[in-house]
Amino acid sequence: MKSLSISLNSFIFLELLVLLSGIEGISAEYEDKTITDNTLKMVLANFQKMVGHNFAIPDQHLFINQSQIFLNGSISDGSLTDPSSFSIDMAHVNMSTLEFFSGVSYTSLSIDGKYSLFLDNDYVHMESSDKFSIDIGDMAASIYFKLNFTEEQTLQLENLIVDYNMTVKIDIKYLGGNIEVSNTLNKLINEVTPDIIQSTKPDVQAIAMNAASEKSKFILGGMTLQNFIDFVNSLAQGS
Repeated sequence: MKSLSISLNSFIFLELLVLLSGIEGISAEYEDKTITDNTLKMVLANFQKMVGHNFAIPDQHLFINQSQIFLNGSISDGSLTDPSSFSIDMAHVNMSTLEFFSGVSYTSLSIDGKYSLFLDNDYVHMESSDKFSIDIGDMAASIYFKLNFTEEQTLQLENLIVDYNMTVKIDIKYLGGNIEVSNTLNKLINEVTPDIIQSTKPDVQAIAMNAASEKSKFILGGMTLQNFIDFVNSLAQGS
């Protein structure tokens, strides 16, 4: 769930800056040389047009070999359906403090793929592989970030906060090696998932902040405030 949450929520604005900056033919002509709420909405809308109807999820691997447990698991051929179907609920900019707020929502999203799992310890032996699906409903995600100035008067990321709420239904086919065990385990997984989503938010926040800090060094490196204003406005004018 951590990887999913970050993929959907963590860098909505920072990621699209990288993506949109590769567009050819963007015009830098605009009237108001600042960044407004509407500018941010336009950037999000351009990203929505570009993101497409399917997003391939990178393969994931988990390997643990300790004295009391051996686990080897993987997820492959994962895809996120219709990531462009979000609604833009909020876009607010405070240029006096260099703070940016955005919020989006999804009615539904779905993730499908294949899994493989081998688990062995003193109490449990489990080996299975099949398809899995994750149905996400009523998802609301928000992102806030604040910039500040370096000693050289260029911009850097000061803070980033992500938040999200959603309903989730997980179906892992043939988990545990037979249908009865699979049904029982899936029921248990779905019962604890809401608590896991809430309890892991601090961990997701820390991961998101660390990743965004590294990415922002590439995006903002050497940018003055005027450079940043010009850059964001050029993205808003993209098609």
